[in-house]
Amino acid sequence: MSIDLPSLPVEIEYRALSSDDIEELAQISECVPFGGSWTREKLTTELADAQGLGIVIKGRQKEGQTAGPPNFEGGPGQLGAFVLYRRLGEVLEISWLATAVVWQKQGLMSCLLRQLAGASKAPGEPVEIWLEVHEKNLGARNLYEKLGFRVTSRRPNYYPDGGAAILLSWKLSST
Repeated sequence: MSIDLPSLPVEIEYRALSSDDIEELAQISECVPFGGSWTREKLTTELADAQGLGIVIKGRQKEGQTAGPPNFEGGPGQLGAFVLYRRLGEVLEISWLATAVVWQKQGLMSCLLRQLAGASKAPGEPVEIWLEVHEKNLGARNLYEKLGFRVTSRRPNYYPDGGAAILLSWKLSST
C-alpha cells in the first residue's frame, strides 16, 4: 500500500500520547460535533488501557506556505489531532479520534490515519483497522471512505442523540 501524505502548511511530528496529554485531549474532544465528547476521566481510563498517537504541530511554516489555518492561535508543541486505539490480534480498533477545531480540514487526520496504517504493514502487525462514526458526521465518513474504509455494519440508536453508529473497516494490504 502506498501512503501519499497531503501537503500541510506546517511541519509536524508524530508521537505517542501519555497521561500528560489528557488536558489537551479533553479540550480537543469538547469540540467534537457528533456523538458527544469524552470526559477527562474517560480519556484517562482509555489511555491507560489503550495506545495513543498524536500529531504535534512544530509551529514552523513550510517554505512557500502560510503558517497554519486562518485564525491559528496555537504555538509550537500544540497537539493538532489524535487517535486512541487498541490492538486486538490482527486488528487495530480505534476507540476515539479527533482534530483540534483550528486544524480541521487541513489534512491532519488523514496524515495520522495513514501513519497508523503504515506502521501496521510489517509482518506480524495488524492487517485491518476498525472504527465507528456517527451517521451524521459526513465529513469524517467521506475522509474514511477516501482512505479505504468500508462500511461493515450499522448500530441504530447508538449515540445519545439517537443517531446510528456506522462501523467501518480498512483492510490494509501488505505491499
